[in-house]
Amino acid sequence: MTKETVRTRQFLLLMALCSTACMLCACASIPQSEQKIKAERDWNAVRAKVKFRLASQQFESGLVAESTQTVLETLALDPTFAEGYVLLARAYLEQGRPGSAAQVIESARRADVRSVDLLYTEGVILEQREQFEEALAKFGEARAIQPDDVDSLMAQAECLVSLGRPREALALLRQHQTRLDDDGSVAALTAHVALLAGEPEEASARYAEALHVAADHPRMAEEFGLLLVRLRRYDEAVAVLKPLAEKAANDAADVAVQRGLAGAYLGLGDARSAKPILDDLVKRCPEDAAIHLMLSKAAVTLGDMAGASRAVQAAERLVPANPEVLMVRAVIDCRRGDYAAATSRIDTVLASNPADVEARCLLGEILLEQCQLERANEQFRLALKTDPQCQWAKTRMRESRSDIPPHQQPRTPGDLD
Repeated sequence: MTKETVRTRQFLLLMALCSTACMLCACASIPQSEQKIKAERDWNAVRAKVKFRLASQQFESGLVAESTQTVLETLALDPTFAEGYVLLARAYLEQGRPGSAAQVIESARRADVRSVDLLYTEGVILEQREQFEEALAKFGEARAIQPDDVDSLMAQAECLVSLGRPREALALLRQHQTRLDDDGSVAALTAHVALLAGEPEEASARYAEALHVAADHPRMAEEFGLLLVRLRRYDEAVAVLKPLAEKAANDAADVAVQRGLAGAYLGLGDARSAKPILDDLVKRCPEDAAIHLMLSKAAVTLGDMAGASRAVQAAERLVPANPEVLMVRAVIDCRRGDYAAATSRIDTVLASNPADVEARCLLGEILLEQCQLERANEQFRLALKTDPQCQWAKTRMRESRSDIPPHQQPRTPGDLD
């Protein structure tokens, strides 16, 4: 073997070794590069979480513009951070920029970021745009991922109500209330929807359940108490509304609470308890005809015809020719013995609403006073046809069958009030 051949072989071996070394170095450099990228990505994710906490604090403190900037920095550090997209959309909504909020959701979709909160937020945006069908679908998608998401459940029910489908909303809430209602919010919404669906008794039961869980929720208690007044469950209404009114004694108690409490007292025939509340309310709400009317009814019950006339005149100035005003004036006419004037007013009321039970009963009372028994009973029968539970009509028909002349029979609590 010549020296030249040896040198050639040595050169080729050296080249092979160098090539191998280069390949090894290249292989070693790839993982190092990936590790660096991963480390940088992890560090940015940590920084993004820190930024996000600051953005959340700013948002909760009302610093919405500052929060918007901070959360934009969060997403620049970590474009896959779903909570950042949600907070940014909420911030834009808070600023009255629904278009920008929708763009945020679209950006999240392009980044292939998906979460229950993002779907819920998209539903809220669609709901604000009154695209209720589309919003309903998004809330449904959110619950498909997380069936126990209470916010999405309640939002679905609200969309159904907005679409004029309260009975579907009620069925949905009934189906999930016992399983998902930890704070009474689902029960409270079920009560609202039950009222819209024409189920006041169920609404009452759901309010009671909600208050059992959230006993310190004054607004919920107020709504429950006012519903009880509407259902004529006056004892229960007083029990709910009186503590609310007393709690606000040093402040201006909520007008609705005071009015409801006064109405409950009047329903119980306790005009003495109702009158001071109403005296205060007419000073605070001089343009509220309903309060003047309630005060006139209390005054009639207490025998204060002058006070009753002043109150009903104030109401009449505000709502001329109102049927309830005519009824109160008819009661005052009756107390003064002017049955002709009272009958004329009642005829006016019945001409516009033949199903007015109180007008029928009051006309029946006037006819009894005039010893027109058959005509009186006909009015009570018509009242019972509209409202089979009307105690006023039932009592007077029962008494009219006795041997005591009608005009000498004791008055029932509802008579002429």
